Amino acid sequence: MEVDDNECESVFEPHITEHVETHYGNVHCIMVGTPRANHPVLLTFHDVGLNHKSCFDTLFNHEDMREINSYLPVCHVEAPGQHEGAKTLPSSYIYPSMDQLSEALPAVLKHFGLRRVIGLGVGAGAYILAKFALNHPDLVDGLVLININPSAAGLIDSVASKVSSVVWVDHPSCIIQNISVLLIFQDEIETNHDLIATYRHNITTTMNQSNLTQFLHSYNNRNALEVERPIPGENINFRTLKCSTLLIVGDNSPAVEAVVDCNSKLNPTETTLLKMADCGGLPQVDQPAKVIEALKYFIQGMGYCKSLLGYLTPNYLNLKGELSSESLEWLYDFFEWRSPRSPLAPVSGKNHPCNFRPVNRRPQRQEVSRDIRSRYVTDCFTALHTYAHSGTG
Repeated sequence: MEVDDNECESVFEPHITEHVETHYGNVHCIMVGTPRANHPVLLTFHDVGLNHKSCFDTLFNHEDMREINSYLPVCHVEAPGQHEGAKTLPSSYIYPSMDQLSEALPAVLKHFGLRRVIGLGVGAGAYILAKFALNHPDLVDGLVLININPSAAGLIDSVASKVSSVVWVDHPSCIIQNISVLLIFQDEIETNHDLIATYRHNITTTMNQSNLTQFLHSYNNRNALEVERPIPGENINFRTLKCSTLLIVGDNSPAVEAVVDCNSKLNPTETTLLKMADCGGLPQVDQPAKVIEALKYFIQGMGYCKSLLGYLTPNYLNLKGELSSESLEWLYDFFEWRSPRSPLAPVSGKNHPCNFRPVNRRPQRQEVSRDIRSRYVTDCFTALHTYAHSGTG
């Protein structure tokens, strides 16, 4: 697949489904849209018990996602044997580990001619994408990780995985129960009957349960990510994610503690944690509009898709008390919202709430200090945090 240098907006066409050959078996991929030279591609990876449809369709089919779809193509990656209608994997096939699945991704990027990606993963998929970013930082611009657990699986997880691999034929409900513990909080199981019914139907009718058991076993035998928060002057040889990272978790999710733990291990200047109020274990399904809002902030904060949040002018955010003066000045200049021809143009000079002094040129991205960029992103997510807890959207 050739990379198109055309700068016009991407349309959600063409739609290509292929089995990509890797060192660890064929990987089912769905490429939607045409990659462009100067734009990353959204690379998604699903959780255990889900595939790209059940994990991401609610998100990508939401009307608010159209703006992102028009700018960024999407490549959905599915773990071996997890796609709809998958045949049972051969008995001779050794299911890849989480580390090996992450090492299958460079072959996917090469196959489709992708130069850089923004990863969007849930649960096991988030772990795989994080591992990929650790080992191939030059290929990853950013990560959006939902329900990530950076720790190695505990003894109980490993035993449950081995037991389920033995009894799945006669007792498929054991698989559903094991995966429910990963995805859904007990309160949801008891109260959200529609969600559970849909979830059970998906596992029992659209997924190959033998293959699913092997994926679950692989996830329940994962290693720790081995990331460490940098401490100036102390841990010189630390290993951490180098790209901008957004961590998302519902406040009623069973993954809350794991995600908070992950946040404590990452570089605070590159990482933002969004804990969504009144949300369970599947934020992208429960509250897609708020997840999309977070994606828009995140992608635009990286310098892409500058019109995604056009209605959130610097003035709008500042009047709500969400932006610092430093961030506001850079925001005007970097995103060129000061243009007098724009209907979104802010006031300037002495009437400006932060005494902003207009500049005559837009600085190149590398000229803007990392501290200011980080402060801008932090301020934007402060606004987003307020939004997520406002009960709107």
